[in-house]
Amino acid sequence: MRCVNGVLVLIGTSVLMFGCVKVDTAPAEPSVRMGARAPQLGDKTPYNTLAGFVPGYWALGSHMDSTFAKQLGVGALQEQNDDQPVTAVFRFKDDGTFTYKRRKSGVTVEGVWRDIGKGIQIDYLTVGGKPISQSREEIKKAAESGTQAAVSRDLAADSLFDALLKLTYAEPSSDHRKLVFVSPGSDVQSANSALMAANALERLEAEKPK
Repeated sequence: MRCVNGVLVLIGTSVLMFGCVKVDTAPAEPSVRMGARAPQLGDKTPYNTLAGFVPGYWALGSHMDSTFAKQLGVGALQEQNDDQPVTAVFRFKDDGTFTYKRRKSGVTVEGVWRDIGKGIQIDYLTVGGKPISQSREEIKKAAESGTQAAVSRDLAADSLFDALLKLTYAEPSSDHRKLVFVSPGSDVQSANSALMAANALERLEAEKPK
């Protein structure tokens, strides 16, 4: 393991989050978006149930229903979204736990997920191995020093956790290949009809040897 400055990229913005994070030296994770090759919810086992469909590696990105995108004349925009580099990854495990990791920074958030019928509920518990409440308290206490670095970390932490609160419930997309984040009490149909692309997860696969 080696230690580097942690930089969190949040929705296109780079912000300083932690002074030091550990870099994972494990084998490279899946990094290729599967797109139309991804299994669909309802396919053969294990993808025939939501609990079996979710486990795996998923890239955080954006999604707009393909039919709706074509109606708006922005079908090419969705294709561009699908080609974006993978910068943030959720890894859902069979045991109901998950990790959310920013690849460039190495910052990792851990939590639990569960099947609640039409979709999955996601609860964030720790960041860098510490309870989120503890991490926020430590960062805010450091910010009381008034130094620019400490204040920047505090603002970055607030932005991160506020953003994650919007990524707590997801349902399968209309093509049953992605998971689309929607607001509690809403559904994926309303997300699909939004003028802007919704936050979504797309399944990843390992890069094939050339």
